[in-house]
Amino acid sequence: MEAKLDHYHRGIAWLLFAISSFFLTILSFRYKAYALREHDVIYRSGWLVQSVRVCPFNRIQHCSVDSGVIDRRYGLSSLSVYTAGGAEADMKLAGLPKDVADDMRDFILSKTNKEHSA
Repeated sequence: MEAKLDHYHRGIAWLLFAISSFFLTILSFRYKAYALREHDVIYRSGWLVQSVRVCPFNRIQHCSVDSGVIDRRYGLSSLSVYTAGGAEADMKLAGLPKDVADDMRDFILSKTNKEHSA
C-alpha cells in the first residue's frame, strides 16, 4: 500500500511540474521583445530575471535562420546572431515566423556588409 502511495505522489509531482512549466513558458513569452535599430539589434527576455542584449551591427560576423521539425510544422524559425570570439550564438530569437526571420537575416546582413565595407 505504501509503495502505491509513493508512486501516486510522484505522479502528482510530475503533473504539477508539467503544468507549472507550461504556464511559466506562456508567461515568459509576454516579456520577450526585439527591435532592429539603426546601428544594432536589441533583445529583451525573462520575467523573473530580465536580461537585455544589444548586438551592434559592426560586431556581427554572421547570422543564420534555423528550423527544427516542430518549427517547420508551424512555419516558425529561429534567428541566431553570431559575433566575433564565440562558437555559440550571442543572440537567438526563437519562435519567429519563417518569412520574418528571413527578412531580419537579410536586413542584418545588408547592414553588416555596409558596416564592414565602410
